[in-house]
Amino acid sequence: MVDPTGAGDTFAGGLMGYLSRVKRLNEKELKQAALYATTVASFNVEDFGMNKTAALTLAGVRKRMKQLVKFMKP
Repeated sequence: MVDPTGAGDTFAGGLMGYLSRVKRLNEKELKQAALYATTVASFNVEDFGMNKTAALTLAGVRKRMKQLVKFMKP
């Protein structure tokens, strides 16, 4: 971790951004939103400020999300 400044804001933005794109608000979508938000916020703490998140692509987020899911499986 380099700089946690803004990680909470990035998490909140990722969570709300995901939820704004889904048609239903249910447990499955809330879990997916939390996973997406955690993934996006993980980029934030790797560098100072928005240096890492400013250039993010959806493909990059999806790649890391797959790694996170794989890591979390027992």
